Amino acid sequence: MGKNLSIATISLLLLLASTNVRQVFDVKSYGAQINGDITQALTQAWKAACAVARSKVVISTGTYKLGLVTLLGPCKGAIEFKADIESFKGKDGWVVFKRIDSLTVLGSGVFDGQGQMAWQKNNCAKNIHIWCLIYLTCNGTGDDCISIGDGTQDVTIKQVTCGPGHGISIGRLGRYQNEQPVSGIRVVGATLSNTLNGVRIKTWPASPSGIASDIHFENVIMDNVGNPILIDQNYCPNNQCSNE
Repeated sequence: MGKNLSIATISLLLLLASTNVRQVFDVKSYGAQINGDITQALTQAWKAACAVARSKVVISTGTYKLGLVTLLGPCKGAIEFKADIESFKGKDGWVVFKRIDSLTVLGSGVFDGQGQMAWQKNNCAKNIHIWCLIYLTCNGTGDDCISIGDGTQDVTIKQVTCGPGHGISIGRLGRYQNEQPVSGIRVVGATLSNTLNGVRIKTWPASPSGIASDIHFENVIMDNVGNPILIDQNYCPNNQCSNE
């Protein structure tokens, strides 16, 4: 290009560089403190990041308390959620991502859902649907370590370690009318140990018509798994349905 760069060339180089940089929104900038409740700080950081193209939400290393939080989209652009945590103790619920495209979840740590207390108050006969998503080690959940519900599309789950529990599930599907299709699900490099099931797709009996398609399970290691691969179209736990 020579020694001298034109204004147009400089502008292009700056543009190319900026496309690889994400604006960082650290929850500490919104009042989060070690051992404190960061529900409000996380919600505010997410809202700010969601309004910016190519952003990143960061939770720094530490132990925090967290109530029920729903992180809503749609967002202005692709967003990255990085939680690098030693322990994450939920007080009342879990973390829910809704109506978001191009979400990447990264990091390491422990989500302590206090399951023993939660199961005492569950209402599975009506609506509990437990999720544990993407790049996580899911130990002793007592249920599905990953559960993909209706309307979920284009999700890649990598290097998950699961067990004991019920395994990795698509569903339960078909309980309600007009459920949205499930498609483009990829589970790659998972390890399941001492689980009731391995990978499965489950639908309620006599369910309305629906579609689950383009589902791939690749390089899944199973050790002491009851049903390694299961497609169950008569899923009816605890006699919750009319098994027709």
